[in-house]
Amino acid sequence: MQAWLVITTTRPEFDAIDGVKLSNLAPHLAQAVETWLALAGERARAQQSARAAQDLGAGWLWLDATARVSASGDGARALIAATPALRLTLDNRLDFRDATLARDLRRRIDRALLPGADPQILTLERSPLLQLSLLPGLAPRAPGLEPTLRALLRRAPSARHLAQPALGAAFDLKPSETRLAALLCDGLSLAECAAHLGWTIETTRSCSKSLFARTGTRSQSDLIRPDPHQRRLVQPGLTAADRALRAPQPLHLGAQTCEEQLAVARRHRPASRV
Repeated sequence: MQAWLVITTTRPEFDAIDGVKLSNLAPHLAQAVETWLALAGERARAQQSARAAQDLGAGWLWLDATARVSASGDGARALIAATPALRLTLDNRLDFRDATLARDLRRRIDRALLPGADPQILTLERSPLLQLSLLPGLAPRAPGLEPTLRALLRRAPSARHLAQPALGAAFDLKPSETRLAALLCDGLSLAECAAHLGWTIETTRSCSKSLFARTGTRSQSDLIRPDPHQRRLVQPGLTAADRALRAPQPLHLGAQTCEEQLAVARRHRPASRV
């Protein structure tokens, strides 16, 4: 990368002092450019992380022992604003309109603050699934500092809001199969899918059989079950003929719940040292 340091003047000629100014500034130019590039890179990475979290329906918060939010991301603030059952009080504390959920949150915060505590998960809504996970260990206890919890707020993404052409191309599905697959992965029954699509129940059953045959599955639960050992149905560089020769795999469009994600994390968590 090249950079030019330029000085302008309204005078007809430059003086010697102008050259001195350039000479004094030149040694700092490289450092200034490197700092600017580093900050631009950090901003780009932060924007990419925020976009990924948004696409996954997740947002982060830092909470103290009284559920006061000391910091949060844009995704978490958007989820709170869009959830009628959840709100922030005037002193910036998480609160629920449901008294049972409010008591459950306080109990889970107390448990998460205990030494060696496991993550605590609170289900706020069932459809669509919205969960709050409390993860201990953000900040160590220190004089003048309250214990702080990491919290993740996540609403499971809806498969029907994915780009339908890309979804069909990724799994080699017909347009009708793609629309039905997205609804099934969102948990709708065949009757609900038929009503949503304006199809008869017979047409929906026929399309589901074609969908299951194409994906090598036998039921709706097979279609959406999360399996970390399965490979993607479509891999870059494979033609339709290549894919036809490969064993079909489940779609795995259904998002894992927080419990499933944390169970996987606990299995891979290193043993604690004494």
